[in-house]
Amino acid sequence: MVSDWLNHENVAVKDILGFERRFPVQAKRMKKEAQTIWQKHHKENPKYIISEPSEADFFSEVKVPVRYLSAKHIEIKEKRKKIGKWINQEGKSCSVEEAVADWYRTKGFSVRRCETRLISILVGTFCAPVILGNEKSIGNALNSGFGSQQFFRSKSEDFQELISKLDRQKGLQAAFEDLLCPSKGLRIYLGVDDEEAVELGRTALRVMPQSLVLECVKWGFQYFWGRRAGWPDLFAFDSGSFLFIEVKSPTDKLSLEQMNWFRWAVKEANMPCELVRVQKDSEIKKEKQAQDVKPVQI
Repeated sequence: MVSDWLNHENVAVKDILGFERRFPVQAKRMKKEAQTIWQKHHKENPKYIISEPSEADFFSEVKVPVRYLSAKHIEIKEKRKKIGKWINQEGKSCSVEEAVADWYRTKGFSVRRCETRLISILVGTFCAPVILGNEKSIGNALNSGFGSQQFFRSKSEDFQELISKLDRQKGLQAAFEDLLCPSKGLRIYLGVDDEEAVELGRTALRVMPQSLVLECVKWGFQYFWGRRAGWPDLFAFDSGSFLFIEVKSPTDKLSLEQMNWFRWAVKEANMPCELVRVQKDSEIKKEKQAQDVKPVQI
């Protein structure tokens, strides 16, 4: 896409960073178009399921650990619209994810925002040599279908060699730091070139077993666009443990991508994780819950 535009306009740039600096509007448009095209294409070929199951069917198959929390819920007006907010332990209004993060902090955990950022920083950094190839070109990678299962198959030999090389190392921190500069263009494209994302990657490498980090990289790289969206909201950790947390308010349900993530995390990777359902204090007071579960007050 990028190379076609450059040829049509008879313009030459040194690399993708030079293109983004000189033509920011075109670069932003092409990035969105590429992601839309590939995400639509890859959703037609999910690995695990063809039709989307109900949550009940999913939970009967995958035993996801579930925690129930309750909190005060209010509605405020922003730009003439009513927006729901939750009250954290300090009495401040916030999003449901922030309220849950605050609760885990009271239990001694540090908490970072996860979502697409962790898998993007891990794949975007460690796999940059394979994705960009010898020419170190994002344009060529996109034109070759980066993020698709077909792209993985075409790069599988190089990828397996990379994983074997990383697996032989005593710790991945040094490799991560060495690859930050060569992967910069790719990480800009993936939206994880900021210090927050880099620090999230460093934290994961520090607290997660090396084998599990590599499992994340392998699982994500095989079908990147289809698996990037399913990662949980929060990453919590302390001196001896870590936990991935997906947060759901009363009306929210798991997406297909989130179901696929939990299926892999629980049944294949044995990943420490849980689903946190936050309920309104007022609703709990009004009616008895169908399940015999007493929510913990935030």
